[in-house]
Amino acid sequence: MIVQEQLAIGGKILPWLDMTSFVRRLSQDSIEQFDHVNDLDRPTFFDRGFIEALAYWRSSDSQAFLAFKDEVGGRRYSDPVFVTPPWPELFVDDAERRHDFSAAVKEYHLICETLTDFNYRQVEIPRMPVRDRVEFIMRQIDIA
Repeated sequence: MIVQEQLAIGGKILPWLDMTSFVRRLSQDSIEQFDHVNDLDRPTFFDRGFIEALAYWRSSDSQAFLAFKDEVGGRRYSDPVFVTPPWPELFVDDAERRHDFSAAVKEYHLICETLTDFNYRQVEIPRMPVRDRVEFIMRQIDIA
């Protein structure tokens, strides 16, 4: 959403222009989104979130990492956390995703390491058609 918004308004908070500002915005937005839906009595899925921001800060700025870790506080996503490894067959770079496949793989591993460090149980979503992936997730969280 940040990238779409910034492209629409000609903004500069884009990962390929200013990664630090982008992650700062992701950090802020992810906490607001989490807090907004935390009291809902239904499953909510996040595509991006504070774990991704923590992973970036952890790899690039230890002071920002510690500060954001404190800001995240006791917030936790429910287990399991579903992860989808980069799939060459599905990967495309476009106006919103300008990094290459090797950067996507590196980012994926960094996020998985951060999930592990924060004691999240990860479930890899199998490579299968979309409908089957949805059914897999629904079975995992027992709401099929």
